[in-house]
Amino acid sequence: MKERLLRSLGLASAAGAGLYAYASYAARRFEDLDHDSAGAPGAFVDVDGVPIHYVEAGQGDNVLLIHGLGASTFSFRHIIPELAQHYRVVALDLKGFGYSGRPPKSDYSLTAQADLVRAVMDRLRIEQAAVVGHSMGGA
Repeated sequence: MKERLLRSLGLASAAGAGLYAYASYAARRFEDLDHDSAGAPGAFVDVDGVPIHYVEAGQGDNVLLIHGLGASTFSFRHIIPELAQHYRVVALDLKGFGYSGRPPKSDYSLTAQADLVRAVMDRLRIEQAAVVGHSMGGA
């Protein structure tokens, strides 16, 4: 029984170390990307002192892309150029994700993120949009 417990703890520790190493690698890979690598040129808009990164391409009716938990505008890099052939496409990095600011003492709740999306829409003069949310971005 004791041996089984020690073996389980060892496996759990190894799995945790592996996940930590992968997360560090993935974060570093993202930070090495150019902020224009999301399928369109990137820019920033200020929302309550926090720089919010977004990409914008195309003309026409508005399509707003909102990524899920742990993702960013980079997740949409293949679809932005396709949609931009017919629409004005705006994809943003939610607060704390991608190239957007990460204030340490900030509200990251879904309600706060929804308020942030509305503020970005206001600053970019988007009155109406077809909103496409992936995972948490659709909540």
